[in-house]
Amino acid sequence: MAKVFKLKPEDFQNIAVGYGGCIATDMITVQGKKVGYMYREEPRNEMDSGWCFMSGKESQKYMDDPSNHEIYDVNTIANYSPDITNK
Repeated sequence: MAKVFKLKPEDFQNIAVGYGGCIATDMITVQGKKVGYMYREEPRNEMDSGWCFMSGKESQKYMDDPSNHEIYDVNTIANYSPDITNK
């Protein structure tokens, strides 16, 4: 089943451009929850920011299912939760 995202591409603004890719859960991009937990690992390549974003409501079972998270540009997640740029 195709994911239906809360924001449409035309809704995006340039908030955090040029930071590379990140991992985020569907609770943010599909359900529209704000980022409640974020951490950064060592980037794996030049396109990877190392950032991972979650709402904080994800269970281990949810996280263990790879269909519940995707790779996005950091700017995409900043549009869902602009306050990540201030943390």
